[in-house]
Amino acid sequence: MSFAEAIKSEQAATEACRALVGDGMKQARWLTHVSTDGGTKVDGTIGQATRGPSFTCTVTDKKGEFAGDGFTVVTGRENFDYEARQDIESASEPDRAASAWNERAGLGVLADAVRTGKNQAAVRDLQSVIDQVGK
Repeated sequence: MSFAEAIKSEQAATEACRALVGDGMKQARWLTHVSTDGGTKVDGTIGQATRGPSFTCTVTDKKGEFAGDGFTVVTGRENFDYEARQDIESASEPDRAASAWNERAGLGVLADAVRTGKNQAAVRDLQSVIDQVGK
């Protein structure tokens, strides 16, 4: 899955997100507002991070009872570092933010809605996600 393809349209972003979340995130149980028993629905949107293009994957409960949380994929180390600092500064608690970087691809992934005590699981899952994304 490539970053360049994912940011072409909302449909492409949704397809990329569904491919990424697949089995790798174990229903994203570490996200604050996602049910741990009802399965998940994944949607993608394209956007603009502070310093470049991005796409966001939103994970919601299939029943629609829980608000969606998710993660954002960004390009460029400077952009990633800036967004990671913003997430940590704006989070209600520092461990509510998690991120992972792939040096080879020059891409990072960030989440700012991590359940308390689930930061390490989030980091592992996010590293798995970003390792699947290429330029």
